[in-house]
Amino acid sequence: MSGRTSCSPAPPTASPEPLWSEVEAEARQAITRLSAHPSLAVWNGNNENIWGYVDWGWRPQLVGKTWGNGYYRELLPKLVEQLDPRTPYSPASPFSFSDYLHPNDPRHGTMHIWDVWNQVDYRHYADYQPRFVSEFGFQGPPPGRR
Repeated sequence: MSGRTSCSPAPPTASPEPLWSEVEAEARQAITRLSAHPSLAVWNGNNENIWGYVDWGWRPQLVGKTWGNGYYRELLPKLVEQLDPRTPYSPASPFSFSDYLHPNDPRHGTMHIWDVWNQVDYRHYADYQPRFVSEFGFQGPPPGRR
């Protein structure tokens, strides 16, 4: 389960408020509502935002501004520990559990595999040996004609 920011940073501002309080209220509600779901394997603070910061050119635009990192590393893990301590928390998906490793490194943490969908044939899934694939995809055929 990923948090409210996916594939884009939170609106960059000089101060975390008032958005911090809104994120906290929404996260409390979501964690409480979803924590008993049988297929919940891990709580993720975001989807691809740390990857975007590291690898997609976001860093220069976000220097000196809040962009969500405080949610992923402070607020959300605290709330998960308080409201659903049995389910693991990860600051992001993908995430390598170190600030010094690429977030989508297949040797550490979780990984997203999308090149099979948009760059290479599906048989290349067999080329990967990641620790845990938290997201992947493959383009399906268009709907048939009637």
